[in-house]
Amino acid sequence: MKRKKTIVIFVLAISIVMMLFSIIAGKNINKTDSEDVYDKSLGIATELITAQRGKLIEEIKYIGTIDSEKSIILSPIISSDVSLLNVKEGDRVEKGDLIAKLDDSSLIQKLETNLKKLETAKENFNYLNKEVSQYFEFDPIIKEIEKMKLDFKYLSEDEEEYRILLENGAISKNDYDKIKHEKDRLEIQIKELEASSRDKFNKLEHERDISQMQLKELQAMINEIKKEIEETEIIAPRAGIIRKLYYEEGDLAIAGKPFAVIDENSFVAKVNITETDLKKISNETKVILQLADDRKVEARISKFPTIINPSTRICEVEIKIPEIEENQNIIIGSSIEVDFIINEVEGNIILPKEAIKKLGNKNIVYVFEDGKVREQAIEIGIEVDDKVQVLSGIDVNEKIAYKNLTKLYNGAKVYIFKGRGDN
Repeated sequence: MKRKKTIVIFVLAISIVMMLFSIIAGKNINKTDSEDVYDKSLGIATELITAQRGKLIEEIKYIGTIDSEKSIILSPIISSDVSLLNVKEGDRVEKGDLIAKLDDSSLIQKLETNLKKLETAKENFNYLNKEVSQYFEFDPIIKEIEKMKLDFKYLSEDEEEYRILLENGAISKNDYDKIKHEKDRLEIQIKELEASSRDKFNKLEHERDISQMQLKELQAMINEIKKEIEETEIIAPRAGIIRKLYYEEGDLAIAGKPFAVIDENSFVAKVNITETDLKKISNETKVILQLADDRKVEARISKFPTIINPSTRICEVEIKIPEIEENQNIIIGSSIEVDFIINEVEGNIILPKEAIKKLGNKNIVYVFEDGKVREQAIEIGIEVDDKVQVLSGIDVNEKIAYKNLTKLYNGAKVYIFKGRGDN
C-alpha cells in the first residue's frame, strides 16, 4: 500500500512540472511574436552618426632609443696617475671646464733640472760666442802673426837690396843667401801660425755651434715638458654631459686610451625600421616625438639609411630631436615614442568604416531622412584604422545610419534606438 502511494505522488509531481514548463514556453512564444510585430511596425533598428569634418592621420608607430648626436672621447696625452677627478658621470660641463688633473710632480722635477742645464748652456754659449766674435781682435797668435808679417816685409825689402848688390858685385852670394833664407824661414813660420790660428778659430766656432745646438735642444725639451704639464689638465673642449668616466682618482691613466666621453647638448632618436615601412617614408616625412613628459614635438629625419641589414631586413633611421629647454632632462639610452606621419588629411568628412557598405564596385551610405534611409554613393579617400575619408557624396551634418547595414535598403523604414553626433 505504501509503495503504491509513493508512485502516485511521483506521477503528480511530474505532471505539475510539465504544466509549468508549458505555461512558460507559451509566454515566451507569445512575447517573441508580439516583438516581431512591434519591430516590423517601427522599421529596421539602426543607429545614427552625424557627418562631421575631421582630421585623419596615417602614421607608423615605433619605439626608438635616444642617443647623442655627437660624442667626444677625451684621452690623456701622457700616462700618469689621476690626482684629481673634478666631475662625475651625468654632470653637465661647459667649454674649458676642468675634467681631471693628472699627477705632474715628475714633470715639474724634470723641468727644474732642464732649466738649470739651460742656464749653464747659455753661459757656455755666451762665452764661446764672445771668443769667436773677438778672436781676430784679441787672440795672441793673431798679434804674433801681425808682428811676423811686419818683419817679413822688412826682410823682403832687405832681400831686394841684397839682390841688387849681388848683381853689382858689392856683396857675396853667401851674404845674399843668408838674408833670403831668413826671409823664407819667416814666411814658412807665418803660414804655420796662420794655419794654426785658423784651426783654433774653426774649433772655437765649431764648439760655439754645438753649444748653440744644445741650447736649442734644451729649450725645445723645456717647451715640450711645459706642454706636457699643461696636458696633465684634461679640459672639456665644448659643452656637454659626461656620459662615461673610465678612471677614478689614484688610477693610472694611459696615454691614448679613453678617459671620458662627453655628449654634446644635441640629441637624436635612433629607430630600427623594417624594410616594408622604410618604403613608405622619405627625408621629408614629418615625425612626431613624444617626450618623457608626454609632450609631443614635431621633428624631421636627419639621417636616412642607405644600407639594409640583409639578414634582418631592418635599418636604422635617425631623427634630430629639436633643441628645447626640456632637452636638459633627456636621458641617453632611454626609449622614445616615434610616429612617422605617412599621410595627413583635414577638412573632409570622416566616417567609421562600419557606416559604409560595399555594393558591387560602389561605396554607399544610408542617409536618414523622415524616418527612412536612402542609399547614397560616396567617393572615399584614405583609410586609417576604423576611419575613412569621404571625398564627396554627402554633406556635413547629414545623419548616417551605421548599424544593421546588411538589412538596410533604399527607402527602408527605420527606427533609431541610439544616436551619436560625433565620430
